Amino acid sequence: MCRPELGGRQRQMETQPYMCASIVQGFLFAAIRVGLDPGDVAKRSGIELSALEDVDAMVPYDKQLKITRMIMTHQSRTNSSLNSVKHFVPKRYGLVGHLMHHAPTLDQAFADFSRYQNLTGNIHQTQIACVPEGIRMTVDLHPTVAKHNDYLAVPSRPEAPVTVLLALARHLTGKRIKPRRVSFRHEPRGDPAEHEEFFGVRAQFGMPADEIIFTRDTLDLPLLEPDKLKYRRVLDLVLAHIDPIAGLKVVGATLRQRLLQSMHLAAPKISVVARAMGMSMRTLQRRLAGEGTTFEKVVDQVRKDLTLQHIVNPTISTYEIAGLVGFSEPSPFFRAFRHWFGCTPRQWRRKHRIT
Repeated sequence: MCRPELGGRQRQMETQPYMCASIVQGFLFAAIRVGLDPGDVAKRSGIELSALEDVDAMVPYDKQLKITRMIMTHQSRTNSSLNSVKHFVPKRYGLVGHLMHHAPTLDQAFADFSRYQNLTGNIHQTQIACVPEGIRMTVDLHPTVAKHNDYLAVPSRPEAPVTVLLALARHLTGKRIKPRRVSFRHEPRGDPAEHEEFFGVRAQFGMPADEIIFTRDTLDLPLLEPDKLKYRRVLDLVLAHIDPIAGLKVVGATLRQRLLQSMHLAAPKISVVARAMGMSMRTLQRRLAGEGTTFEKVVDQVRKDLTLQHIVNPTISTYEIAGLVGFSEPSPFFRAFRHWFGCTPRQWRRKHRIT
């Protein structure tokens, strides 16, 4: 799994499309459902089945794409992207799936999915936005694969990530959720009635975006197994395995780890941190600038991430959180919180049923 230390494996994964092994397993099961032999499919795709035993391992995307192509060839006039993933459950998404499983509401589960999705692959980006109809979730290509010719040769491929969003929502809530609207850029490969049967609404094709819209009431639904303690523990693991700052490089990642370990002790001072990192303040500033960031930006993101980690624990007061994330007084923390999340800590906890 990608680590914040930015070792060789992570740097390699930053430059090539990948997908976690547990999702690749899901596509192998889809191959079985259409009558293909999984061992043969894996061999022809260049995948060692033993390599998929580590469900968090990253598999080069071109190998998974070969599985998709074999399924499409075997059933040439069907909606194979839809059918391949409509049975997916949260466990297909490793730590992210476990985090979603124990979230208080579907809204929080989707927010976590969007925020930490690069733990599971860098093929798509799921963006969430408020619209008059409710909440819109748009699926776009990750920049890593935006010019991937093999990917673009499968125009129906975005059906999979959009379908997954609804499949996960139904599994997490135990309800036959229907979205408000579903749209795709491409035209259907098979009978569009299949889409209507699964989504519960008529899918629109040939549209400007690949997206699904849920009503606000749907996103406020409680999940089947919310668990504050388990959610907090899994969030700790997620934060330990992934740096949510896109493009953070070696010096920035090292700074982040030091801040994560010491933020609760005192408000961070660049001169103190630089000395602990074995360099002058100006050298640290120069190296961070060379990586496209600043000390203040890294501090702000660390504070935000630690705040999310603590606020789900109802036994910690907001005044205590302020100290834990490096604020000497509560008022600057409350201003920062509103800047990050658009509401007060109390409103956030009420919204997410943290009591």
